[in-house]
Amino acid sequence: MAAKDELGRAGEDRAARYFEERGFRILARNWRPDRIYIATATLNGRPLNTPFLHQADITSGGTLELTLSAQPTGWAQSAGSGSY
Repeated sequence: MAAKDELGRAGEDRAARYFEERGFRILARNWRPDRIYIATATLNGRPLNTPFLHQADITSGGTLELTLSAQPTGWAQSAGSGSY
């Protein structure tokens, strides 16, 4: 494994621990290497229609659930004002 890959993996593990310690989980449903697009997203069971989160969403804990797709779905393309 290349040194850059090892460094990347260590950073991912550290980020995962950081989120877990604060009670925040990210679930990726329908994951496969070719499924790189978000089809739907929910934050604590509520639909999320913006391509971003606020820091308070993360630090207050909860669950971000993403359903992935191999094709673009248009999710969050009309996010508009940036509020959700």
